[in-house]
Amino acid sequence: MKSINHLLGNSQRNVTFHEMICLIIVFVAIFYSLFGSWLISFPADQVVPQDELVAPFESYQHILGTDVYGRDLLDVFLLGIHKNYLVAIVIVLLDLFLIIPLALVFGFYFRKEGIIRSLTAPLTVFVSLFYYFVLIALFGPSLFIAASSVCLYIFIYTFHSIYRDVVQVMDSTMVRHLLLDGATFKQILRLVLLPTLIDKISRQIRRVLLLVVAELILIGVLQQGISPTSVYWGNVMYQAWLYQEQTPYALFIITCLVSIVLYATFVIFKLIEELVKESMQREREKLSQAI
Repeated sequence: MKSINHLLGNSQRNVTFHEMICLIIVFVAIFYSLFGSWLISFPADQVVPQDELVAPFESYQHILGTDVYGRDLLDVFLLGIHKNYLVAIVIVLLDLFLIIPLALVFGFYFRKEGIIRSLTAPLTVFVSLFYYFVLIALFGPSLFIAASSVCLYIFIYTFHSIYRDVVQVMDSTMVRHLLLDGATFKQILRLVLLPTLIDKISRQIRRVLLLVVAELILIGVLQQGISPTSVYWGNVMYQAWLYQEQTPYALFIITCLVSIVLYATFVIFKLIEELVKESMQREREKLSQAI
């Protein structure tokens, strides 16, 4: 008889290549949202002659963010990042407290992978940008449309993944014996589903958080018409070298500090996950001893 963990596959890999790319995007966004306005030292009161004004992206100074247009784009970019953080928190909370419980309930009562999978699997092929282009064609570009497109994709992606795992667990011999003994949904959830799927759910939330923030930032760049080359880490190094107000060594130190904070966040997330698993394991041992 195959174990439940074998049915669900190897759950030791924590970060995929896609997640790493999203993590880099999130890292750059956090870096600029915290230090962008402090590091870019373009004087705000500088007056540019009319004959020197050019259209967006027609000069290297504009692309580097060292002229009026470039600084305006940086301000818009930072404002969009701050809004995206708030939207991402709302989407992740809805995903955690609405979609995941819904997938657990549907997986327990329906116990058929074919019907739900046939409905949701094709939709997971389309990324958030597809839904975004469809929605803006109907309603026009806005932050609400961007959030809705990401939210729609994330909800479908999470529901499909968790529902599939619940169905696989429900098909195991152990769960069938528990059901024959009259076990209820709460008992199956506490004794089997949560202890078995806690790793998957935790990893799913981490992945969703990265995807939401990264895709909102990318969609925000498309929506505002901002070239990704207008704000990048090399621009900060260029400004530090040009104006000699911030040394490159300080920038490297700041980068390392932000990296440590991000890594510590993942470690804390993993520790909380282990504490929850240990608590569930102790509860299962108490129940088994009582029986």
